[in-house]
Amino acid sequence: MQIDIMNKGFLLALTFALLLCGDCFAQKSKRDSNIDSLTLVIENNPEDTLKVRAYNDLTWELKNRGKYDLSVHYGWRGIALCKKLNDTIGLAALYSNIGVSYFRKGSYDSAEYYHKLAISICEILGETSRIGMGYNNLGLVNLDRGNYPLALKYFLQRLAIKEKLGEEGGAVAALGNIGIVYNALELPDTSLKYFERALAIAIRIDDKRAISFSNNNIGAIWFKKKQYDKALTYFHAALKIKMEIKEGRGIAGTRANIASVYAEQGLYEEALVEFDSALTFYRKMGDGEGISSTLNLKGNTLRKMKLLDE
Repeated sequence: MQIDIMNKGFLLALTFALLLCGDCFAQKSKRDSNIDSLTLVIENNPEDTLKVRAYNDLTWELKNRGKYDLSVHYGWRGIALCKKLNDTIGLAALYSNIGVSYFRKGSYDSAEYYHKLAISICEILGETSRIGMGYNNLGLVNLDRGNYPLALKYFLQRLAIKEKLGEEGGAVAALGNIGIVYNALELPDTSLKYFERALAIAIRIDDKRAISFSNNNIGAIWFKKKQYDKALTYFHAALKIKMEIKEGRGIAGTRANIASVYAEQGLYEEALVEFDSALTFYRKMGDGEGISSTLNLKGNTLRKMKLLDE
Protein backbone atom coordinates (compact mmCIF):
# COMPACT_ATOMS: atom_id res chain seq x y z
CA MET A 1 0.00 0.00 0.00
CA GLN A 2 2.80 2.39 0.83
CA ILE A 3 4.40 1.96 -2.58
CA ASP A 4 1.10 2.57 -4.35
CA ILE A 5 0.51 5.80 -2.44
CA MET A 6 3.98 7.13 -3.21
CA ASN A 7 3.52 6.21 -6.86
CA LYS A 8 0.42 8.37 -6.77
CA GLY A 9 2.64 11.23 -5.71
CA PHE A 10 4.86 10.60 -8.70
CA LEU A 11 1.89 10.46 -11.03
CA LEU A 12 0.72 13.77 -9.65
CA ALA A 13 3.81 15.43 -11.08
CA LEU A 14 3.36 13.84 -14.47
CA THR A 15 -0.32 14.71 -14.60
CA PHE A 16 0.45 18.40 -14.37
CA ALA A 17 3.01 18.08 -17.12
CA LEU A 18 0.43 16.42 -19.31
CA LEU A 19 -1.97 19.30 -18.91
CA LEU A 20 0.68 21.61 -20.26
CA CYS A 21 1.27 19.40 -23.24
CA GLY A 22 -2.32 18.91 -24.29
CA ASP A 23 -3.74 21.13 -26.99
CA CYS A 24 -6.40 21.11 -29.67
CA PHE A 25 -7.65 23.00 -32.70
CA ALA A 26 -9.84 25.39 -30.72
CA GLN A 27 -9.56 29.13 -31.13
CA LYS A 28 -9.11 29.41 -27.38
CA SER A 29 -11.21 32.06 -25.72
CA LYS A 30 -9.79 34.33 -23.04
CA ARG A 31 -9.84 33.08 -19.47
CA ASP A 32 -12.49 35.60 -18.49
CA SER A 33 -14.84 34.60 -21.28
CA ASN A 34 -18.40 34.42 -20.07
CA ILE A 35 -20.53 31.48 -21.11
CA ASP A 36 -23.65 33.62 -21.02
CA SER A 37 -22.16 36.24 -23.35
CA LEU A 38 -21.04 33.56 -25.81
CA THR A 39 -24.53 32.09 -25.73
CA LEU A 40 -25.99 35.53 -26.49
CA VAL A 41 -23.66 35.87 -29.49
CA ILE A 42 -24.94 32.55 -30.78
CA GLU A 43 -28.61 33.30 -30.23
CA ASN A 44 -28.65 36.92 -31.43
CA ASN A 45 -26.28 37.04 -34.41
CA PRO A 46 -26.68 35.95 -38.04
CA GLU A 47 -25.34 32.63 -39.22
CA ASP A 48 -21.80 33.61 -40.13
CA THR A 49 -18.20 32.84 -39.21
CA LEU A 50 -18.52 34.96 -36.04
CA LYS A 51 -21.19 32.59 -34.81
CA VAL A 52 -18.99 29.62 -35.71
CA ARG A 53 -16.21 31.08 -33.60
CA ALA A 54 -18.66 31.61 -30.73
CA TYR A 55 -19.69 27.94 -30.95
CA ASN A 56 -16.03 26.98 -30.96
CA ASP A 57 -15.21 29.10 -27.91
CA LEU A 58 -18.34 28.02 -26.06
CA THR A 59 -17.65 24.31 -26.52
CA TRP A 60 -14.12 24.90 -25.20
CA GLU A 61 -15.34 26.90 -22.18
CA LEU A 62 -18.02 24.36 -21.31
CA LYS A 63 -15.44 21.58 -21.51
CA ASN A 64 -13.15 23.51 -19.16
CA ARG A 65 -15.96 23.73 -16.63
CA GLY A 66 -16.74 20.03 -16.77
CA LYS A 67 -20.01 20.42 -18.69
CA TYR A 68 -19.08 17.83 -21.27
CA ASP A 69 -22.54 16.87 -22.54
CA LEU A 70 -23.47 20.51 -23.01
CA SER A 71 -20.16 21.11 -24.77
CA VAL A 72 -20.95 18.30 -27.22
CA HIS A 73 -24.48 19.68 -27.70
CA TYR A 74 -23.24 23.11 -28.75
CA GLY A 75 -20.45 21.50 -30.74
CA TRP A 76 -22.97 19.69 -32.88
CA ARG A 77 -24.96 22.89 -33.39
CA GLY A 78 -21.75 24.53 -34.56
CA ILE A 79 -21.00 21.62 -36.88
CA ALA A 80 -24.40 21.99 -38.55
CA LEU A 81 -23.65 25.67 -39.17
CA CYS A 82 -20.16 24.90 -40.50
CA LYS A 83 -21.59 22.47 -43.01
CA LYS A 84 -24.13 25.07 -44.07
CA LEU A 85 -21.41 27.72 -44.54
CA ASN A 86 -18.87 25.25 -45.95
CA ASP A 87 -16.47 26.34 -43.18
CA THR A 88 -14.01 23.45 -43.16
CA ILE A 89 -11.55 24.93 -40.65
CA GLY A 90 -14.40 25.61 -38.23
CA LEU A 91 -15.62 22.07 -38.77
CA ALA A 92 -12.22 20.61 -37.92
CA ALA A 93 -12.01 22.76 -34.79
CA LEU A 94 -15.41 21.67 -33.55
CA TYR A 95 -14.75 17.99 -34.27
CA SER A 96 -11.59 18.35 -32.21
CA ASN A 97 -13.40 20.13 -29.37
CA ILE A 98 -15.99 17.38 -29.23
CA GLY A 99 -13.15 14.87 -29.15
CA VAL A 100 -11.61 16.65 -26.17
CA SER A 101 -14.95 16.65 -24.32
CA TYR A 102 -15.36 12.92 -24.90
CA PHE A 103 -11.77 12.39 -23.77
CA ARG A 104 -12.46 14.23 -20.51
CA LYS A 105 -15.55 12.04 -20.02
CA GLY A 106 -13.46 8.93 -20.51
CA SER A 107 -15.31 8.02 -23.73
CA TYR A 108 -12.13 7.11 -25.56
CA ASP A 109 -13.62 5.50 -28.67
CA SER A 110 -15.72 8.60 -29.36
CA ALA A 111 -12.78 10.88 -28.63
CA GLU A 112 -10.57 9.00 -31.07
CA TYR A 113 -13.28 9.03 -33.74
CA TYR A 114 -13.74 12.81 -33.67
CA HIS A 115 -10.03 13.58 -33.50
CA LYS A 116 -9.50 11.44 -36.58
CA LEU A 117 -12.29 13.32 -38.36
CA ALA A 118 -10.54 16.60 -37.54
CA ILE A 119 -7.20 15.27 -38.81
CA SER A 120 -8.74 14.01 -42.06
CA ILE A 121 -10.08 17.50 -42.83
CA CYS A 122 -6.74 19.12 -42.08
CA GLU A 123 -4.94 16.62 -44.30
CA ILE A 124 -7.17 17.68 -47.19
CA LEU A 125 -6.50 21.34 -46.42
CA GLY A 126 -2.76 20.80 -45.98
CA GLU A 127 -2.91 22.23 -42.44
CA THR A 128 0.26 20.50 -41.26
CA SER A 129 0.52 22.21 -37.86
CA ARG A 130 -3.08 21.32 -37.02
CA ILE A 131 -2.41 17.73 -38.06
CA GLY A 132 0.34 17.70 -35.46
CA MET A 133 -2.11 18.91 -32.83
CA GLY A 134 -4.46 16.11 -33.83
CA TYR A 135 -1.72 13.55 -33.38
CA ASN A 136 -1.09 14.99 -29.93
CA ASN A 137 -4.74 14.56 -28.99
CA LEU A 138 -4.75 10.97 -30.24
CA GLY A 139 -1.61 10.39 -28.20
CA LEU A 140 -3.33 11.68 -25.07
CA VAL A 141 -6.32 9.41 -25.66
CA ASN A 142 -4.15 6.34 -26.00
CA LEU A 143 -1.93 7.33 -23.08
CA ASP A 144 -5.03 7.46 -20.88
CA ARG A 145 -6.17 4.13 -22.28
CA GLY A 146 -2.85 2.56 -21.37
CA ASN A 147 -1.98 1.84 -25.00
CA TYR A 148 1.54 3.19 -24.61
CA PRO A 149 3.04 2.01 -27.93
CA LEU A 150 0.29 3.73 -29.90
CA ALA A 151 0.52 6.86 -27.73
CA LEU A 152 4.26 6.95 -28.37
CA LYS A 153 3.70 6.61 -32.12
CA TYR A 154 1.37 9.62 -32.20
CA PHE A 155 3.59 11.79 -29.98
CA LEU A 156 6.62 11.00 -32.15
CA GLN A 157 4.63 11.95 -35.25
CA ARG A 158 3.73 15.23 -33.61
CA LEU A 159 7.36 15.87 -32.67
CA ALA A 160 8.49 15.25 -36.25
CA ILE A 161 5.94 17.79 -37.56
CA LYS A 162 6.84 20.43 -34.98
CA GLU A 163 10.56 20.05 -35.67
CA LYS A 164 9.99 20.24 -39.43
CA LEU A 165 7.97 23.44 -39.03
CA GLY A 166 10.40 24.93 -36.52
CA GLU A 167 7.64 25.26 -33.90
CA GLU A 168 9.77 24.92 -30.79
CA GLY A 169 6.93 25.41 -28.33
CA GLY A 170 5.08 22.46 -29.82
CA ALA A 171 8.30 20.43 -29.83
CA VAL A 172 8.71 21.02 -26.09
CA ALA A 173 5.20 19.72 -25.45
CA ALA A 174 5.77 16.67 -27.65
CA LEU A 175 9.08 15.86 -25.95
CA GLY A 176 7.36 16.11 -22.57
CA ASN A 177 4.61 13.72 -23.57
CA ILE A 178 7.11 11.26 -25.05
CA GLY A 179 8.95 11.34 -21.73
CA ILE A 180 5.72 10.55 -19.92
CA VAL A 181 5.13 7.51 -22.12
CA TYR A 182 8.64 6.18 -21.55
CA ASN A 183 8.11 6.58 -17.82
CA ALA A 184 4.87 4.59 -18.08
CA LEU A 185 6.86 1.93 -19.95
CA GLU A 186 9.23 1.81 -16.92
CA LEU A 187 12.13 3.32 -18.89
CA PRO A 188 13.00 6.25 -16.61
CA ASP A 189 16.44 6.89 -18.11
CA THR A 190 14.96 7.30 -21.58
CA SER A 191 12.17 9.39 -20.10
CA LEU A 192 14.74 11.65 -18.43
CA LYS A 193 16.53 12.28 -21.74
CA TYR A 194 13.33 13.58 -23.34
CA PHE A 195 12.47 15.75 -20.35
CA GLU A 196 15.95 17.24 -20.42
CA ARG A 197 15.62 17.98 -24.14
CA ALA A 198 12.30 19.67 -23.42
CA LEU A 199 13.85 21.76 -20.65
CA ALA A 200 16.75 22.89 -22.85
CA ILE A 201 14.40 24.16 -25.57
CA ALA A 202 12.03 25.75 -23.05
CA ILE A 203 14.95 27.70 -21.56
CA ARG A 204 16.12 28.79 -25.02
CA ILE A 205 12.69 30.18 -25.96
CA ASP A 206 12.10 31.51 -22.42
CA ASP A 207 8.77 29.70 -21.96
CA LYS A 208 8.34 29.89 -18.20
CA ARG A 209 5.42 27.48 -17.97
CA ALA A 210 7.29 24.92 -20.04
CA ILE A 211 10.42 25.41 -17.94
CA SER A 212 8.45 24.81 -14.74
CA PHE A 213 6.72 21.71 -16.10
CA SER A 214 9.98 20.28 -17.43
CA ASN A 215 11.69 20.84 -14.08
CA ASN A 216 8.76 19.15 -12.39
CA ASN A 217 9.01 16.15 -14.69
CA ILE A 218 12.76 15.79 -14.21
CA GLY A 219 12.26 16.02 -10.44
CA ALA A 220 9.65 13.27 -10.67
CA ILE A 221 12.09 10.97 -12.45
CA TRP A 222 14.81 11.58 -9.84
CA PHE A 223 12.17 10.90 -7.19
CA LYS A 224 11.42 7.57 -8.82
CA LYS A 225 15.14 6.78 -8.92
CA LYS A 226 15.32 7.63 -5.17
CA GLN A 227 17.74 10.49 -5.83
CA TYR A 228 15.88 12.74 -3.42
CA ASP A 229 18.27 15.68 -3.27
CA LYS A 230 18.21 15.97 -7.06
CA ALA A 231 14.43 15.65 -7.04
CA LEU A 232 14.14 18.52 -4.57
CA THR A 233 16.43 20.72 -6.64
CA TYR A 234 14.18 20.40 -9.68
CA PHE A 235 10.92 20.60 -7.73
CA HIS A 236 12.04 23.82 -6.04
CA ALA A 237 13.07 25.26 -9.42
CA ALA A 238 9.62 24.41 -10.75
CA LEU A 239 7.89 25.88 -7.70
CA LYS A 240 9.77 29.17 -7.95
CA ILE A 241 8.52 29.75 -11.49
CA LYS A 242 4.99 28.59 -10.74
CA MET A 243 4.81 31.12 -7.92
CA GLU A 244 6.15 33.86 -10.21
CA ILE A 245 3.45 33.19 -12.79
CA LYS A 246 0.82 32.57 -10.08
CA GLU A 247 -0.24 29.17 -11.37
CA GLY A 248 -2.27 27.87 -8.44
CA ARG A 249 -2.78 24.30 -9.53
CA GLY A 250 0.88 23.94 -10.47
CA ILE A 251 1.96 25.38 -7.12
CA ALA A 252 -0.23 22.87 -5.30
CA GLY A 253 1.00 19.90 -7.32
CA THR A 254 4.65 20.80 -6.92
CA ARG A 255 4.27 21.37 -3.17
CA ALA A 256 2.68 17.93 -2.89
CA ASN A 257 5.65 16.49 -4.76
CA ILE A 258 8.11 18.26 -2.45
CA ALA A 259 6.17 16.91 0.51
CA SER A 260 6.42 13.39 -0.90
CA VAL A 261 10.20 13.72 -1.07
CA TYR A 262 10.38 14.95 2.52
CA ALA A 263 8.22 12.02 3.62
CA GLU A 264 10.57 9.56 1.94
CA GLN A 265 13.50 11.24 3.68
CA GLY A 266 11.80 10.87 7.05
CA LEU A 267 11.28 14.63 7.37
CA TYR A 268 7.66 14.19 8.34
CA GLU A 269 6.97 17.59 9.91
CA GLU A 270 8.34 19.36 6.83
CA ALA A 271 6.23 17.08 4.65
CA LEU A 272 3.05 17.93 6.54
CA VAL A 273 3.68 21.65 6.10
CA GLU A 274 3.98 21.20 2.33
CA PHE A 275 0.92 18.92 2.14
CA ASP A 276 -1.15 21.49 4.01
CA SER A 277 0.06 24.25 1.71
CA ALA A 278 -0.95 22.14 -1.31
CA LEU A 279 -4.36 21.48 0.21
CA THR A 280 -4.92 25.20 0.78
CA PHE A 281 -4.41 25.90 -2.94
CA TYR A 282 -6.54 22.94 -4.05
CA ARG A 283 -9.39 23.94 -1.76
CA LYS A 284 -9.35 27.51 -3.04
CA MET A 285 -9.73 26.15 -6.56
CA GLY A 286 -12.29 23.50 -5.63
CA ASP A 287 -10.05 20.83 -7.16
CA GLY A 288 -11.54 17.64 -5.75
CA GLU A 289 -9.05 15.30 -7.42
CA GLY A 290 -6.10 17.29 -6.10
CA ILE A 291 -7.59 17.39 -2.60
CA SER A 292 -8.22 13.65 -2.63
CA SER A 293 -4.73 12.74 -3.85
CA THR A 294 -3.03 15.06 -1.37
CA LEU A 295 -5.12 13.84 1.58
CA ASN A 296 -4.15 10.30 0.63
CA LEU A 297 -0.46 11.22 0.62
CA LYS A 298 -0.77 13.13 3.89
CA GLY A 299 -2.57 10.20 5.47
CA ASN A 300 0.24 7.88 4.48
CA THR A 301 2.76 10.23 6.10
CA LEU A 302 0.71 10.37 9.30
CA ARG A 303 0.61 6.56 9.32
CA LYS A 304 4.40 6.51 9.15
CA MET A 305 4.41 8.86 12.14
CA LYS A 306 2.09 6.38 13.92
CA LEU A 307 -0.58 9.08 14.25
CA LEU A 308 -3.22 6.56 13.23
CA ASP A 309 -6.28 8.48 14.43
CA GLU A 310 -5.27 11.53 12.37
